[in-house]
Amino acid sequence: MTDFFVLPGTRVPLGDPGGVGTSPIPGRSVPYDNPELGDGGVVQVVDAEWARRAQVARESADSLAEVARQVSRLLKSNVFGDCEEGRLFHSRIVSFVTEWGRSLANQANSLEVLSHMCKTAQGELTETDRAAASDIEA
Repeated sequence: MTDFFVLPGTRVPLGDPGGVGTSPIPGRSVPYDNPELGDGGVVQVVDAEWARRAQVARESADSLAEVARQVSRLLKSNVFGDCEEGRLFHSRIVSFVTEWGRSLANQANSLEVLSHMCKTAQGELTETDRAAASDIEA
């Protein structure tokens, strides 16, 4: 489904104009005609939203990386007993926790990439907007 990003306090209604926009039409992905605009909707790029998305991804990546570091310190010593079952259980739980830590670190890396992609998208959209505006002004 297409996302419509609008400035706070504005409204882009989705749905049947006969229903006064109270119930969206299932599967509809474009706003119905806005008499003020007359073009069926607006695409609006809000720089602050891309910056906010990048920041949230960065903060989430930092949080997950910290959890991954903490997980790596779990169960350094065997607290399950010095018997065959205790040693086997300890080795299995260490293996599980190690794999979980790797997974958390991979997710943190993915969030770092997402943060970078959001910053890149913000820059590209801003530059495209600027170029399109200069073409119109010329």
